[in-house]
Amino acid sequence: MSEIGAASRDQDRRVVASTRPAVARSVLAAETANAKLMLLRGLTHRFESELSQTYPDHLARVVGVRTPPLYRSAYDRWRTLIQSSPGVIFTAIADAPLTIGLGSSSPIEAGIALHHTYGVPYLPGSALKGLARQSVSAFPDLTDEHRRIIFGDDSPGNTRAQGYVTFWDGWLDSGMMAPLQQDVITVHHSEYYRTSTDVLRADRSRGLVQGKTPEPPERMSKTSEPPERKTKTPETSTRSTKSPESVMRPNEVSTPPTSQYAPVIPPTDFDDPNPIPFLSVHTHTKFHVAITCQATPPELATQWAQTAAMILQYGLTHVGLGAKTNSGYGIFRVDPNQAEILGGGRAL
Repeated sequence: MSEIGAASRDQDRRVVASTRPAVARSVLAAETANAKLMLLRGLTHRFESELSQTYPDHLARVVGVRTPPLYRSAYDRWRTLIQSSPGVIFTAIADAPLTIGLGSSSPIEAGIALHHTYGVPYLPGSALKGLARQSVSAFPDLTDEHRRIIFGDDSPGNTRAQGYVTFWDGWLDSGMMAPLQQDVITVHHSEYYRTSTDVLRADRSRGLVQGKTPEPPERMSKTSEPPERKTKTPETSTRSTKSPESVMRPNEVSTPPTSQYAPVIPPTDFDDPNPIPFLSVHTHTKFHVAITCQATPPELATQWAQTAAMILQYGLTHVGLGAKTNSGYGIFRVDPNQAEILGGGRAL
């Protein structure tokens, strides 16, 4: 029985080894390939020594995938679906590269938000709502009640309530045929970042970093007698003989002993840069963002949707959406005058 089982396992391995390249070739050769499927399943090499040379070629194939013709029909159905709901829809054009979902799972360790069915980039509604909530501080006239109506209430101690406003996923314009591009992050001092992180993690575990309090000693039992308090008189008290350098401050980050942790390697001009390729949405890509509201009457719902759209438009044009916003990514260009009112409502 063991020999039969071993032979069966060997046959399964041969089938898998022959099937994987065949599936990969069919995925890569399809004219209407799904970019997300190609990104996740189209990488043929399995060994780490080969991946570093394969990543750029793999991303180049993903970038070459064009928007499938079926996507236009899906986009038209979505517009029909939201047309009857009170709300507003506007167009947002990327003024800078865009990368959302950079930390999501991916064979190249740098992901991107792509539609599961059609493989095109999109703006997740959760990301849009989070950006609007982050940008609400720029509108001091909005009260806490206004914020609860738009975003809901999830504050601790209160009954959680859902907001009346719905932030839909931002759909890629059906006329954008090649929205993806290759991008790169270059880490210049990898050893410095690695050793600094190890030391910081060690100090946090010992409670030596500001923001983490060391664990208190065990509590004294009620039956035990309290220790005698030692009082010092000015004549008998002595000053500590420790040098100032040896006294550790409460919030001071100290380097752990070299016997347990490697010392911090300072950055120099001789370090080897480590370029990390990833995908991003190129500039001038057009998205359509819809916001609807379920409040009554419909005229009031349209006004609330327009208020939420105004907050979101500020975030898109001034704060940025997605990752690497400190580097200028995720900024959009929006024309509020071209917004379309949904559900037969009237503009503010």
